[in-house]
Amino acid sequence: MIEVKTEIDTGLDVVVKPRLNILYMVIYELAEQFGANSSCLETIKKGILEKQYIKKLTLRYYNRSNEIVGEIYFDIDWEKYEINAADDKGAEFKINCKKTTYSQISEMGEEIVKYVNKMRCDLDVVKIEPWYNTIKCKPGDIVQEKDIDEYLGLSSGEEEASYNISSEFQHNFEVVFGMLDELIIGIKRK
Repeated sequence: MIEVKTEIDTGLDVVVKPRLNILYMVIYELAEQFGANSSCLETIKKGILEKQYIKKLTLRYYNRSNEIVGEIYFDIDWEKYEINAADDKGAEFKINCKKTTYSQISEMGEEIVKYVNKMRCDLDVVKIEPWYNTIKCKPGDIVQEKDIDEYLGLSSGEEEASYNISSEFQHNFEVVFGMLDELIIGIKRK
């Protein structure tokens, strides 16, 4: 008997990725689509993939008058992440390497990207700045806070109140991001 091997090319390059990689990839890909600079993307890698320090990332959109006219935020519930990662069904995802990760994790992924790109154009955004909220340290643990800021390359003591919002945001919504229910993406715009 002659054995014949036939390879069928399905055109799919499917890989299995751990949940943390998927969370990182979704935030990285979306932040990149939303205009985050290379420094911000590096901080996402360090603060989500390498060490789980970032609790919330906000991209603030400024117009020519240096007013904030929109915001996008990624809010991670690390406790919910731990629960999901501990479940065999939620620990890993099968991902097609030829498609964006965010489009495979949530049906809303592509629509959110289109909405944000239109928003940036409509609001005449000229500058995008990232803001980070890190995990809570034990009360009074200044050393750990300093270590986190140093590792992420953040300057400590940046004041939240130091920015100027052009007016109250009129269009706000949040999305629990598909199969990553530990991730909420919020969009606010003038």
